[in-house]
Parts: sequence; structure tokens; C-alpha cells
Amino acid sequence: EEVDLLYIHLSGPHPAHTRNVLLTMWALDSGIRESELLERTITELPTLAECQTLKDSDRMYWMPIIGKGEAPRSIPVTADVLLETHAFVTSTQEATSPRDSMLKKRKKRSKEDRIFLSATTGERLDRQSVSHIFSRAFQVVTGRADRRGLHFHRLRGRFASKLVQELAMQTIEEGRSVHDPDEQRLILERAADILGHQDTKSLRYYLNAFIDRDDEAIAAAAAKSRRT
Repeated sequence: EEVDLLYIHLSGPHPAHTRNVLLTMWALDSGIRESELLERTITELPTLAECQTLKDSDRMYWMPIIGKGEAPRSIPVTADVLLETHAFVTSTQEATSPRDSMLKKRKKRSKEDRIFLSATTGERLDRQSVSHIFSRAFQVVTGRADRRGLHFHRLRGRFASKLVQELAMQTIEEGRSVHDPDEQRLILERAADILGHQDTKSLRYYLNAFIDRDDEAIAAAAAKSRRT
């Protein structure tokens, strides 16, 4: 619900609105850090044809990046987000792309390959601007008076929760128990690899929350079966 409200708040007719929605999509889709996302370039994107092939086959694209601490890893990006990114950066005969509209405001003649640019200067977008945009947006959609904890990183937390849940569900579907300490370790290590975490401690909360919900659902089903 909060994410839906965030999209509504960020949406609008101007290039900056399109950019901010796309930033949100990338964060929720891949769990990428703010600093990592702002470093992404047009040349890193698969071609439009490759993106369409991914969509047709319902496959994820694993984009190699250099993350925090210069550590290499791959992040998952859906074809829909990649196609939206192509629409953001590519002009056509009929219309100028949102990114090219921003690029026209640059005073420098040097080439700029970063995907995300400032709507006022045409320079690469900086972290301070992103922090300001999203802290204000989250403040509006949550109705909170203060901005503590309301920043872009909040979206990464949502991705982490979803990722751990999906890995846990996969474990259950394959006939293994999420109560098994070894299985829990594998789930958390896989999630940490994708997120670029040094350790799994901060992810334990998400797994515990899933297990608690799963246990409650099993107990409710058992009680219903006994009543029947």
C-alpha cells in the first residue's frame, strides 16, 4: 500500500517524474543501493531486442556490477524495468526522451553515459538530491511528521524482505524445512550475495518474520481441518 502511494506521489508529466518513478522501480526490482544505481550507465543495458526476448521468455536479467567495497556481484532486473529504462533514455522521431530533455541542459560538451541525470542541470544525479526527493515523498505517503528512517534505503529493505520470503518459499516447495538451521543459513547466504551484504545478521529478521507467519498459517489450517 505504501509503495502504491509512493508511485502515485512521484508520478507526473515531467521528465523528473518519470526519472523518480524509474528510480523506485529499479530499487524495488533489484535491491540495488542508491550509490550503485546512480553509477549505472546506458552501455550496461542489454539491447532492446534482448530485453524483449527476456520478457517473452519470462526471464530475469542478471546485471554484473561493482558494489560497495569494490565487490563484484550480479543484481536481478526484470525485463519490464529494462524496457522502461530504454523508453526513458531513447529518443524517437516522434518524441524526445525524458533523459535527453535533461541532457540538453548540460553546459559541458563532454559525454555523459549515466542513466539518471539532474532535471535542472543535466549533470549526473547525486545522492543528496535522491535522498531529498525520497525522504520528502515517504514523509507525504506515511503522514509522519519527522523523516527518521524515511529515505531511499527503505525500498532496499522491502526488496530484502521479498527476496528472503521467495527463497524460503522455494525451500519449502522443494520439500525442505525452513526450520532446519542449515537451510536457514543457505537462504540467508544467498540473499546476502544478491544484496551485497558482508554478513547475514541484518537479514535474520526477515526470515524469522516469514517463519512466524508460516507457522501461524500451518496452525490455522490444522485447526480448521480438526473442526471439519
